[in-house]
Amino acid sequence: MSPTEMVTLISELHASSKIIKVDIGKLRVDLSYERDPSRDLVDRITGDWNILAAGILLVSNRGERNGEIEGGLFLVDGQHRVLSAKSLGLKTLDARVIDLSDHPDPGAVEALLRLHANVGLADRALERFKAQVRAGNEESIAIQQILASFDTEINVTANSEFGINCVSTVERIYRADNGSILRETLEVMRDVYGEIRGSTAQSPLFRGIAWFIVAHIDANQADRGRLVEKMQNMTVAQLNARARTHASVMGKSLWFNIYRAIVELYNEKLQGKRLEWVTRGANRLGAPYSGQTFH
Repeated sequence: MSPTEMVTLISELHASSKIIKVDIGKLRVDLSYERDPSRDLVDRITGDWNILAAGILLVSNRGERNGEIEGGLFLVDGQHRVLSAKSLGLKTLDARVIDLSDHPDPGAVEALLRLHANVGLADRALERFKAQVRAGNEESIAIQQILASFDTEINVTANSEFGINCVSTVERIYRADNGSILRETLEVMRDVYGEIRGSTAQSPLFRGIAWFIVAHIDANQADRGRLVEKMQNMTVAQLNARARTHASVMGKSLWFNIYRAIVELYNEKLQGKRLEWVTRGANRLGAPYSGQTFH
């Protein structure tokens, strides 16, 4: 959906919406785009409850449905306020209700509105990505498809053992050239580690490998096969330790020192011209300087 179409849709839904009191006990949540509530935020809202400051909920009326799509009233924005109101024994709250009873995919529209709602808790990157996929965001869907081809995915919630948590890093690498560098990076990670998850899917490692590819392999200075072979001889923990040693002496961010460590590893017992560190252009993947890391 183009920005113009998005603005038109939101304007039309707003114009036809109604502000009414809704029974909060009947409100449902679509977990395909909604985030997990924060208990701390619910407790803070409950402790400082003010019906005037609570504002107006945003609710979607899907109408009666048959088949796979669930019908009823769905909460788009205001999950924490509703949970607080329930804990205080309240039965109704004011809500702006939009009519999606005739829309073929109300969840996608709700996810789009969810992304643009004025929410009380900043979206975490993983939750934002989930909502973007549900809303049909082309970039997010393309990333999801690329990751699926490598038997991995962006986690719905942070998980240190499975999947990928560093969604902002993956998005940044994807945006460098619409996915080619991301694919090359994933190919190297798969060939080196077998699986792309947990410790093998960390942000600094993603960026370090991606920059090595851009600076040396794509520039025809290095051989991909040698890179894979050399990296297979060092664990992620050992690579991180070497990178931190570089950082303590020469500064710059951890991801750039991962890159330095990979260059150093590649150069070991190399016959011919040795690779040199390349800084110019590295900000495509995040500033390489100390104190300017991106997550």
